[in-house]
Amino acid sequence: LGFNETGQVLYFKSGDKLDQMNFKTDTFSNNSSIHKPGEMEIPGLQPNDQVCFFSDSFALISSNRPGGLGGYDIYFTQKKQQGWTPFENIGIAINTPYDEVSPYLAYDGRTLLFSSNSTKSSGGFDIFLARFSDKDLSWEIPMNVGWPINSAGDDQHFVMNKNRLGGIFSSNRKSGVGGYDIYIAYFKNAWVPQSE
Repeated sequence: LGFNETGQVLYFKSGDKLDQMNFKTDTFSNNSSIHKPGEMEIPGLQPNDQVCFFSDSFALISSNRPGGLGGYDIYFTQKKQQGWTPFENIGIAINTPYDEVSPYLAYDGRTLLFSSNSTKSSGGFDIFLARFSDKDLSWEIPMNVGWPINSAGDDQHFVMNKNRLGGIFSSNRKSGVGGYDIYIAYFKNAWVPQSE
């Protein structure tokens, strides 16, 4: 699922079946005798949830839990002194009656990439981009990032590279080897939202 800010803690899911997955952490160290696997400390996670850590104290969750707008919705949680806050729906500007999955928040903390199979998708799941307006304190209308990143298949899990010149994503498009393949997207110019 990702790493903490120092790169020393790995977040992952583990289990014998997809509906029995548990969220775990593991600590890296140069000392092989130090090994600290454990349960992820965010309460309320369900086996089918997806988690994207923006920082050690802010995470986005895609979940089909009751009370959402329909299908999978994107939620957020923050780590406070008393622990992680209850999940809060990111809102109707982003979430639809369809599925919104694989959220990724760029380094600027204002640009959200996610996948949706809503009516604005050209295939199954398409990758969308939405920006948060500090002036209005709300999300702007999401934009389909279009071809060649999106295809007639399912395109998901877009993550930007730190060098701001591209990203990776998965797709089951017909031109692939089979099933879901990993693709690299290159940009002509550095992507400003990926600046901290």
